[in-house]
Amino acid sequence: MPEINEELIAQLSAKNLYIIDIASGHGAGTLSIINSIHHLRIKEESFPTDPLDIDIHALDFSETSLSYYENLIEILRSDYLKVGITIKFHRHIVDLRSDENIKTAVENIKTSIGKNPQYLLTCSAISGVKRTVFQESFARSYSYIVTEFREENSLFFWVEPQTKGDWIKESWQELATEQKIEYPSDGCKTKNIRFHWSDPHTKSVLHADAEYLLMGLAT
Repeated sequence: MPEINEELIAQLSAKNLYIIDIASGHGAGTLSIINSIHHLRIKEESFPTDPLDIDIHALDFSETSLSYYENLIEILRSDYLKVGITIKFHRHIVDLRSDENIKTAVENIKTSIGKNPQYLLTCSAISGVKRTVFQESFARSYSYIVTEFREENSLFFWVEPQTKGDWIKESWQELATEQKIEYPSDGCKTKNIRFHWSDPHTKSVLHADAEYLLMGLAT
């Protein structure tokens, strides 16, 4: 998947980054991405350090989770600013089981962002729900969101804890096939990574094995 990895690096070094965080929870997955950019800007001299403005549009049913997400950003904001990263956080209280809710949220986001954006769709740890629940209540929503945010140089980055079951990978394959995604062209294979996340409250580093899917969303 070198083409997509190059696109991801290009996005993370662009002036503006529009993140659509699906079923965001408290934002651990997306904040890990931003923390990685922060780390690279400090440690890697070859990584671009031009000002980066990030707009996060977080979609979740829980107002409590969205508030926690926003509080985490406030805790980290000063560290981000030191390396030229500014963040605007937009909360969208959305029931992903409701077609009307999702349609309204998508319309509001696209109106807010304007024309010719490059989107980065993110999702993490949805595999905590049962397969039947995902298929019956969420699969159609994910398909709709991906369809609506398909633009040139846009990506979908989805991270899940490693599990013994294969249903999440099968769902990824179904989504890629339905969307006629160009990459990855090798049967939608995933990659395994060792995932590290610094918890700002406990001051500890959490370790977990994870799998991720990275799909190009070019039209």
